[in-house]
Amino acid sequence: MNRVWLGLSLAFLAVGLVGCGGGVSVDAAKVTGTVTYNGEKVEGATVQFMNDDGSLISTGVTDASGVYSLSGFIGGQNVEGAPIGHCRVTVQKMPTMASGDGGGEDGFPQASMINQTMNADGTPKELESLIPAKYSDPTNSGLEFTVEKGKDNVYNIELVD
Repeated sequence: MNRVWLGLSLAFLAVGLVGCGGGVSVDAAKVTGTVTYNGEKVEGATVQFMNDDGSLISTGVTDASGVYSLSGFIGGQNVEGAPIGHCRVTVQKMPTMASGDGGGEDGFPQASMINQTMNADGTPKELESLIPAKYSDPTNSGLEFTVEKGKDNVYNIELVD
């Protein structure tokens, strides 16, 4: 009889623990800002904030005014903002690919995009960032920000050559 109760108790405990597992709770706070490069606002740049161990990342893309707002999928949930605490920051702007007229040499819309990103021998072309490459490296960008809970976090990023 005791074994039956022990078995049932363990089964209910296991079900209860699995049912309460809703993912990792992550504190995040809203972060916005403007990206400029040599004094000019940058449209279409990707901004990323990551915590020190790189396990939590939030991303935003700048609009025509250079303004970004961060969001991410952290700990199994969508969050607006970036993880609370010290973050390393990267900024990258790659050339945009022309969508073409819908036909490459084979008449396929994708052919135009492939021709822009692949060499004739099938190897990928090296795409150069439109801003200095150092800003895309979290260990060498020199960009960092401490996201504070309950604050209006604004981080304007001024990039230079």
